[in-house]
Amino acid sequence: RQLGELSIPTMDIGSGGGHDCAVFADQGVKSAMLFIRNDGGSHNSEESMEMADFEKAADVLSDFLSEEFCAGES
Repeated sequence: RQLGELSIPTMDIGSGGGHDCAVFADQGVKSAMLFIRNDGGSHNSEESMEMADFEKAADVLSDFLSEEFCAGES
């Protein structure tokens, strides 16, 4: 939901990304991954990430965790 509100594109399960997240999902655990745009490629010593993209991802994660686990708390 948060990604849609921010007009951030999403990828489906066929994206190739998964790691442990796919294992959790196969066991029935709600799972998701946030990928941050990186013009140097993943797992590359020359990789480069914009802090603005990191901040958006951190905001999405924070909002998700708050809604999922803190709903109704004062």
